[in-house]
Amino acid sequence: MELTPKTHNDFLKLHGLPETVCFAPYMNMDLDQTGSMLTCYRAKTTVGNWKQGKASVQYNHADFAQIRKDLYEGKENSNCAVCQNRESKGLHSIRYNFTKDAHDSDIFEQIVENIKKDHTQVQLEDLLFVEIRPHNVCNLECMHCNQVSSSKWTSTVKHNPQLKQDYDSVFAGHEDIIDNNPYVSVNDPSKLEELFEQAPNITKVHFTGGEPLLDKTHDEWLHIIPNKHKINLGYHSNLQHKLYSRLFEHWSKFKTVKIYNSWDAGARLYPYFRYRGKFEALEQNLQAIKDKCSNVELRGTLTVNLFSLFDFEDHVRLWQQYNMEPHHSFVEHTHPMSIVYLPQDLKKKLLQNAFNVASTIENVKLKKHVIEMVQHVMNFATQHKQEKLNSNTKRYILQLDSIRNTNIKEVCPELAEYF
Repeated sequence: MELTPKTHNDFLKLHGLPETVCFAPYMNMDLDQTGSMLTCYRAKTTVGNWKQGKASVQYNHADFAQIRKDLYEGKENSNCAVCQNRESKGLHSIRYNFTKDAHDSDIFEQIVENIKKDHTQVQLEDLLFVEIRPHNVCNLECMHCNQVSSSKWTSTVKHNPQLKQDYDSVFAGHEDIIDNNPYVSVNDPSKLEELFEQAPNITKVHFTGGEPLLDKTHDEWLHIIPNKHKINLGYHSNLQHKLYSRLFEHWSKFKTVKIYNSWDAGARLYPYFRYRGKFEALEQNLQAIKDKCSNVELRGTLTVNLFSLFDFEDHVRLWQQYNMEPHHSFVEHTHPMSIVYLPQDLKKKLLQNAFNVASTIENVKLKKHVIEMVQHVMNFATQHKQEKLNSNTKRYILQLDSIRNTNIKEVCPELAEYF
């Protein structure tokens, strides 16, 4: 049976697994800047502390085991709320992505058999992916982010405490996570040496943050990773700094290096949405990497938000000019910057323009990918319908305008009438 989003559950049953199972807790490890261990980047439950104890041991922590048990037995678990919510609406979820990644690996049958033997525990030999957020240091203050992933936001929220009161789902409650957490400042690659030694089948190590390439000790992180010739190294980066030349030699030792460079908004709205950023710096670094690194693959990422569909031509130009495969994720509807909160008429107009722009792409493969992406965006964006701009979104934008001395009406005249 071919594995597709539509055949996903039947595919799992074909291999003797419940249709509710997820491969992420068995083959993925997400390690964040606070020391928390998670099943994946969308997970909600903090398990263990890799900066404090041994990640190799804590991977079978009781909370990890409970998540595996619940999913295997078809029970809802708050850890997996994002995927469960999407699937309940017939939308694509990242649970499918992990099934596909497991299936594409050389040890798929091994992972399946180990799950059947004991679905609550995991073998380190089944670990394929490790995502690491060593710190929250970042040079940007993007509108969909917060203190957990940006030190710039930490400073802004500290000086504007009303943000925590007005947007508690975005900024509140992070004092214990960031300000009072003794592990956020711990940036010690040796903490994971044992894990890498005991997990011989790791094929992907991905760094994100914060901004991972701002880390002056990043060379040490790359040094501890064994079997570099078998490892696909990855990054989520804003490409807004000049620290790459010293890393080019290190990157050449890995099987591949994939940089998911996020820009999320076109050139006009980029410095407004990705506050403190410069679109021209992004393009300069894209060109430098393209010219000097033969084993680096660029992925052009949109974290789809309220502004992503404006100036869609800019996204297509970058994907074409720098030979990048499109990649996307979504700002969830719990955040005021989610695309779902655009007024219906404007949303419809922007989606139609995106489809029109995609249809003009000459490269057949790229055209197919972009049209599929826009279709996913449409499915996600049309969950919520309203004639006016969401009041919470409007208030959030105006409040940031006041703090930053910016003006949404000048930056994006298309939204002016809704203010």
